[in-house]
Amino acid sequence: MKTNESFIPPGDPRQQRLLKRSGVSKYRNKKTVYNGVKYDSKLEAQTAVELDLLLRANKILGYRRQVPFELLAVAYIPVGVYVADFVVQHFHNTYEVIECKGFETPVWKLKRKLLEARFKTMQYNHFLTVKKSKG
Repeated sequence: MKTNESFIPPGDPRQQRLLKRSGVSKYRNKKTVYNGVKYDSKLEAQTAVELDLLLRANKILGYRRQVPFELLAVAYIPVGVYVADFVVQHFHNTYEVIECKGFETPVWKLKRKLLEARFKTMQYNHFLTVKKSKG
């Protein structure tokens, strides 16, 4: 079996430096511009297209992108910030958080649990939606 001498394992600090130099993003997503706004991935831009269509069809009241949520640990101590890709306002004052992911990382799984725990006491209809890319 032939080995690649230049292989750098994921998580190695050298990998991040190489990715920055090559212009490739960490998760190989492709930045996409839609309606004059730069999105972090094609999936995120496609979600914005879908939300605009729903807005024009009066199926939703509105949406915001890149909405920060403070993450809290035990005893309500702030431990970080999660930035949602989209927060959609439906009729009857219900909200939905949409997160566009190529795949679920361990960090995302932890943030998801902290976010769900924080909003468990509030009345949300279909609170969190994770959209995954195909492929």
